[in-house]
Amino acid sequence: MKMIITITFLILATKSHCQLGNGTYQGLERMAGYDPPRKWFHLNTAYVRNDTLFLYKAPIIIHKKDTIHSASDGGFYYYLGTLYQQDTTISVRLAKTNCDYCARKIRVDTATGFRYPIIDTTEYKIRKTPHGFSMNGVQYTLEKKELDSFPEELFYPDPNDIYRINPAGQYKLISQAITTFLDSDSLKVTGDTLYICSDRYEINLVTGKDSILESLDPSRLNIHYREKKIACIDYAALKARMANQHTPFRFFQIGEIIDYKQAARITLAYKILVPASVRQFSERQYRTLLEYNKSGDDYILREGPFIGFELIEK
Repeated sequence: MKMIITITFLILATKSHCQLGNGTYQGLERMAGYDPPRKWFHLNTAYVRNDTLFLYKAPIIIHKKDTIHSASDGGFYYYLGTLYQQDTTISVRLAKTNCDYCARKIRVDTATGFRYPIIDTTEYKIRKTPHGFSMNGVQYTLEKKELDSFPEELFYPDPNDIYRINPAGQYKLISQAITTFLDSDSLKVTGDTLYICSDRYEINLVTGKDSILESLDPSRLNIHYREKKIACIDYAALKARMANQHTPFRFFQIGEIIDYKQAARITLAYKILVPASVRQFSERQYRTLLEYNKSGDDYILREGPFIGFELIEK
């Protein structure tokens, strides 16, 4: 009876324990769709730690005796998987968890507007070789038995891969961002009244005309700046004012908002509209992109703000 129990235990252990050694492995994977004379590859680096495999693919070009590392073309891919063994067969289920300079499939939650990445998972068989292992037609050679430090966090899904574009009702973010913009030493505002366009709009790339994204409720904005008066003006009034006014008009435009699970970003502009009747005019128009981390209901500015400008001349 004891013998039967022991044999059963050994069989189960063989099925669950992976025999692939820890360490750092590398292999070259040919990239399809790229023509000679330059040969395009992904330089694959596999980090094996116990039953976990981390796979990083970086694009390179081999031309004659030169190796050139691509800055973007070909994409950078991160995979994470669990190794397991059944009888003598080693397998891994690899999930593509992150990538840079690549297209990603998403699904959209129509109720919230959030976009979720679709994580592809593929199962591969692994065959041990004298100097490493082979997987999906790529030969991996053991470079180091010691597993050096590597950016492990990049192999796990990023919460900020979940996001939504131009959600409505972001009053706290808008108020804080405009205040941050105003407090910048680089921004030069004029006049006793600061105008904010309460209609968020952008140029429709198909029609070439302005498209309203959202009409804000001015009473829900909380903006204070020194002794200046804050006033809101909607898009229709802005256009009507420009048709009848003979002096330049300055206002704040609220641009694109991206709301991530743990962060947010917003573009703002301090714009100048110059009537056709005005001549000999030259002043700066300012723009900024602000990025925040979320901490509960609070927004914490990552860095900056960094202010750019363009010269408006007539």
